[in-house]
Amino acid sequence: MKHKIILIILLITLIFGCKTPTEEQTGITLNPELSLIDELTVDVLKINSFEFYYDISDLNEKRYYHMFGSDIKVTFPTVKYLEDGTPYDTVYMERKNEIAYAYCSKKHCKEKDLYAEPINFSLYYIDTPREKITTLTGAEIIGEELYNNRHNTKLINFTNSDKDQGLMWVQSYYTVPLKLEYTDKDGNEKKIIYENITWDTVREYDLQIPFNVTLINYYGKNKIVFGRLSKPYLTQTVS
Repeated sequence: MKHKIILIILLITLIFGCKTPTEEQTGITLNPELSLIDELTVDVLKINSFEFYYDISDLNEKRYYHMFGSDIKVTFPTVKYLEDGTPYDTVYMERKNEIAYAYCSKKHCKEKDLYAEPINFSLYYIDTPREKITTLTGAEIIGEELYNNRHNTKLINFTNSDKDQGLMWVQSYYTVPLKLEYTDKDGNEKKIIYENITWDTVREYDLQIPFNVTLINYYGKNKIVFGRLSKPYLTQTVS
């Protein structure tokens, strides 16, 4: 009889005492030993690449960014021009050495010579989505929202090292920021949207300099660069 009672107690414990993990349990703030900022950072640092349309307040064009490590490629829907009239529709950038080159692809410049011209690095440089997380100095979850009928997000009230303050929509599982609405340190209201963002979809070859293209004044010389700006596997000086 005692054995039967013990078995009944064990069955009741198994049935009512064990819970199935919920979506909330698999999202942000699982580990009570980590702060919210630490947990957001741990998750987003696992991501190696991003690509997205960049839409920011007062920007009258959409730029498509591809980011992998310290390399960035920016593509434009229409042709743009340097001060000397040279056309381009793509910019290759390298963050560590702050270099950038403008190039016109065959899509818009079928007859163009195979040259890429240096361009001001700061003209198209932006922080990676990851840095919107790693520069946080304050964060508080104030709600949840289904973003664009696609992403489960946490709505976070944030401050960062640039003294911006506002709201950030963060994808619940991977902790990738999708949208920011904030006031900067000068009191200007701003909005950033990473439209159609994907992560870990960019590969190294996506950011390689096009084959046989000469970079003008690449560290003082005109060179054909094979590979990415940050990690060329071969360079060839041309006259």
